[in-house]
Amino acid sequence: MQKYLYSIKRSEIKILNLERAIHDLDTRRESPPVWMSNPDIISVTGGMDGSKQESWVEFLETYPDRRSYLADCLDHERKRVEQFYTTLNQLSTEGRWGPLAANLIRHKYIQRITPDMAIYTMYLFCTRESFYRTHKRALKFFYDVLPDIFKNDTLVTLNSSKSVI
Repeated sequence: MQKYLYSIKRSEIKILNLERAIHDLDTRRESPPVWMSNPDIISVTGGMDGSKQESWVEFLETYPDRRSYLADCLDHERKRVEQFYTTLNQLSTEGRWGPLAANLIRHKYIQRITPDMAIYTMYLFCTRESFYRTHKRALKFFYDVLPDIFKNDTLVTLNSSKSVI
């Protein structure tokens, strides 16, 4: 559960990297090598083994597959991050504890503020007990709303007063 929440920040970084990779790939495709006099006429066979001509032809042949793979990865990561923020917005509308829980998730998992005491004293202005009670509710909310993501995780009850994921 917490691995998923911590991975959202990495997914946002991954989106930026994938966008840059697609841009770099397109830029390379649009600017042929200097040694090509006419980029519209490309030798089908390329040059000798290991030559610049051969590597350019191989790049042109693999370009559509590479671009579609990167675009698919980008789309997957965007959907994942969008799903997280949609769930976070739903959480913020939940009763009295929802906005506190949404801010808790933002501070702890997106901004990665540590230790927990810094979050509940400097940002949320709540007691330690309400912080951990709200944290438990927030994790349960994510577990209930996104069951497909956490199908391998189980909600373990240690005793009647505490639940741990």
